[in-house]
Order: sequence, then C-alpha cells, then structure tokens
Amino acid sequence: MVQGSQNIPGNELVPAPKQGGALSPLWYVGVALSVAMVSWYPLFGVMLLAGVARTIVDRGGHRALVGVVLAAVVPIVAFAAMLGLSQGLVLVPAAFTSLALATLMCRGRASVTAVSSVVVAGTLASLAVDAIILAGQGLGVAETTCGALLETVRLAAGDGVASDAIVSAAEPLVRALWPLVYSLTVMVNAVGAGIGAFVAAPRGTAPCRAPQLANFDAPLWSVAALALSILGMGASFADIPYADVVRTVSATVFMNVRIIFAAQGLGVLSSMLMRLRTGCMLRPLIICFAVWIEAMSFILSIVGLIDVWANFRKLARGGSDAEALT
Repeated sequence: MVQGSQNIPGNELVPAPKQGGALSPLWYVGVALSVAMVSWYPLFGVMLLAGVARTIVDRGGHRALVGVVLAAVVPIVAFAAMLGLSQGLVLVPAAFTSLALATLMCRGRASVTAVSSVVVAGTLASLAVDAIILAGQGLGVAETTCGALLETVRLAAGDGVASDAIVSAAEPLVRALWPLVYSLTVMVNAVGAGIGAFVAAPRGTAPCRAPQLANFDAPLWSVAALALSILGMGASFADIPYADVVRTVSATVFMNVRIIFAAQGLGVLSSMLMRLRTGCMLRPLIICFAVWIEAMSFILSIVGLIDVWANFRKLARGGSDAEALT
C-alpha cells in the first residue's frame, strides 16, 4: 500500500498466497449460507462470506470465483422469490462488497485505490437498491433518509424548549450529508470483509502478514478529490443549477476523503510511536485518544494531508500514479 513500492515484499496490503489444495463442494454451500446470514446478522455474515470466499479462491484458483458468485446469487434469488424482491435486493450491496474485497485480497491488490473503488461501488449499489425499493412505495431515498435522520435528532434532543432549535440547526447538515450513512455502512462492511478474509488466509497454502498502519500511504488522487469537493461546496452556495445536489455530493466526498487523510495521520502517529518504542498497552490508548480527538476536529486529517508532501516517514514513493497493486 506504499506508492512506488510494487516490488518491495511486505508493503502490499495483503500478500497473495499460492494456489493449491483440495476443495469440498460444501464450501459453496457455506457461501450461500453466509449470504443468507447477512439478512439477520449483516456484519457477521459479511465477515463469514469473505472468509469462505477467500478460502475457495485460495484453494481452487481464480476460476473458482465463478462458482462463488453463482453460489452467492442463489440465496439472493431465493429471498426475492419467497419473501419479496426487496428482501433479495438488500443482500446485493453487502455481498458485492464482501466478495470484491476478498477477491482483491486474494490477488494481493487491496490498495487504497482498489478498496476505495469497492466502497464507492457498494455505496452506489446501496443507494440504487433503496431507491428501487422506495420508488415502489412512492417515496424518494433522499427524503426518506433525511426524515429518518432528523427524527433521530429530534428524539436525541428530547422534548425541551430547545429541541426545535436543535433540529432546525441540524437540518441543513443532515440534508448535505445524508449519503454518508450509506458510505459509512459500506465502509464497516468492507472492514468486516477484510477481517474475515484476513483470518481465513491461513487456511490457504501461504501465511498472511497483518498490514501495518505505519505504512499507510494515501494516493495523490485523494488530494484532487479533496480539492474538487471544497470547490464544489463553495460553488453550491452560488446561483448555479442543482446547487443542492452539488452541495450534497461535494460534502459527502469531502467527508469520505477525510477518512483517508485521517488514516494517513494515524499512520504518521503510529510510525512515531514505533520509533519511540511505545509499549503495547500505551500505544492503543494513544491511538484511541487520537481518533477521539479527530472525531471533534481535523487534526489527524491535516497531519495526513501535510504528510502527502512532507513524507514524515520517508516512505518510498515513485510518483502520483505509482500505487502498489501486488
């Protein structure tokens, strides 16, 4: 995941294991059951699906991925046929995220860009699924999501005199950032899928080393996305067509890209703690405190943005388009 270091062992997010080993057909049954599990226990189902999928692809090769996809489609079609179309469609985004991330990790190509692409595709799929389901009820996804979020704010504010003022103050923010609910959900699924695929890696024929936060390096396209999102937010307050849409898209992109720079800042902090030989108990506490501070400010994000040029950790970089895809 370090730019310009494609041939340096250990810098990729997950090393690609060698293929081999016998494969039981029951693994494909496990894929179908994992997708069905997503309907009741989403995060556990995503983790289980990624782990089973990685085991199959590790042992059976990339041709086995076709069987994995077909096995995943079976419960989706079954749920749609027996419980209604909506019950089948809601499984698609989580299943896609899990299988896509497991495939990337099998190939050793789980770079920041690749994982970000999966998150974007999963977010768009979630929005499309909800739009289809709500359209059948005569509702819009934006209005429904904003209404649910504002109702949550109203319940949190209580019945006091200031509750209406709090809801009124939060409404512009909610209407600008409502798609963030979808992207954060997909991110959580991606993290769960990554954990599941990583844990399942030893079941293959090659061991897998845990990725190091200190080696995290944001690609340069994230800087361009950040700049465009800021320009978009500024332009949305001018008299331009579809200003609300531009503001919502720009604000959502800004908050999502902020997560990349926050991870970059955590990488700088983790590297510094490693150089200082901080103990294994104190280091997690410092990182958790830094995450808590980042939730209320942009300190880590600013440090991460500066590190893109300053390169505090002296990482090997080969240019703006040199991303590790090993």
